[in-house]
Amino acid sequence: AAIVEVRRSAEAGFALNGEQLLAKLQADDRIRLVFLTTPNNPTGDCIARELLLQVLDAAAGRALVIVDEAYAEFSSATSACELIASYPHLVVLRTLSKAWAAAGLRCGTVLAQAEVLALLRRVIAPYPLAAPVTAMALRVLQPDMQLRQQNMLRDLAANKLLLLELLQGRSWIRQLWPGEANFVLLQVDDAAGLLAHCARQNIILRGFPAEPLLRDCLRISVGSSSELAALKLALDSWKDTTA
Repeated sequence: AAIVEVRRSAEAGFALNGEQLLAKLQADDRIRLVFLTTPNNPTGDCIARELLLQVLDAAAGRALVIVDEAYAEFSSATSACELIASYPHLVVLRTLSKAWAAAGLRCGTVLAQAEVLALLRRVIAPYPLAAPVTAMALRVLQPDMQLRQQNMLRDLAANKLLLLELLQGRSWIRQLWPGEANFVLLQVDDAAGLLAHCARQNIILRGFPAEPLLRDCLRISVGSSSELAALKLALDSWKDTTA
């Protein structure tokens, strides 16, 4: 299958170009699947509800619109799930890997109308989830674990503010995108150098050497208070070595 891309640009702050997205969808009647991510990784931005509705209207009767909400729990934006009843071609993807701290289960969900799910059941593997994974996923969603998750999200929101604070005023940061997920994106003077410097101190940041638009960028996930303290020491010493 061919892929039709809607590229983001650093000049536009990596924001999704809604006009270009709609134009490409309307210009090519071969398009059958439209993938959207909200919040997006690694920019952390969310799709505006108005744009999502425009895409759904443009794709009606000809394409499925798949909205990946892997990081939705970190955002204050309203989930697209509430639109499923009104749009038979809308599919929403969720996962236990991020906000539920259960990445080891490799367990996610597809939310859609019955007709779409019936089609998926015809093509998925006979046993897509092992019994222990299903059991653990159900355990993760119990009330006591939901309370644990809410406490974790609260702590993470507070630590994100601390992360943004410790990044402020550093001259080698060209641009910062806080986003609405559990990470921030930075554009820096020497991404490869800073990545290696932090790695030597056992702090792993995410670089994008293979992506031209993000070659000068690093993604920093929000960690615990002790992890943020270690990150601050690493960034302070990086400033010293490049001054």
